[in-house]
Amino acid sequence: MNAESKPRETSSEVVANWLNIFEQVYREERSEELVLAYQIALEEVRPDILHKAFLRAMKKSKFRPTPAEIALAADIEYELQPRRPQLVEPKLTEAERLAALEDPQYKELRDKILAPGEPLRNPDGSHTPRCLCRRCRIRREKKK
Repeated sequence: MNAESKPRETSSEVVANWLNIFEQVYREERSEELVLAYQIALEEVRPDILHKAFLRAMKKSKFRPTPAEIALAADIEYELQPRRPQLVEPKLTEAERLAALEDPQYKELRDKILAPGEPLRNPDGSHTPRCLCRRCRIRREKKK
C-alpha cells in the first residue's frame, strides 16, 4: 500500500494514538475525559503538524505534556514549515494594458466584447461604453 492510497489520520486519531504512547512512556493512566480534553484543545491543528508537535513535546517533557504545551509545540512546527512563495502580479501601466488589448491574439475576444470597429477609448482618452478598464467594469457591475 503506497502513501497515496493510505487513508489519512484525523487530528482525533493522532491524539488518541499519542496518548496511548504517553500512557506507556509516562506510566500514567488516561481516561476518556483526558482524551476528550486533548482532542477538543487540538482539533484545529493539522494531523501532520500534530504528530510532530507531540514528538517535540515528548522530547522536552519529564511529565506528560499538557494540551497547551502540545499547542505551543504545534506553533513551532507551523513556523518551521517551508513557505510557498506568493505570486505577485506586476502592475500594468495603462499603455501596457492597451497594447496588450491591441495584440492580435486577443482579436476574437475583443470582437465579442466590442462592437466591430469600436475603439477601446475615445480619441480624447475618455472611456467608451464598453471600456475594459477596471473602473468601467466595476461601474457596469453596480448598474446591474
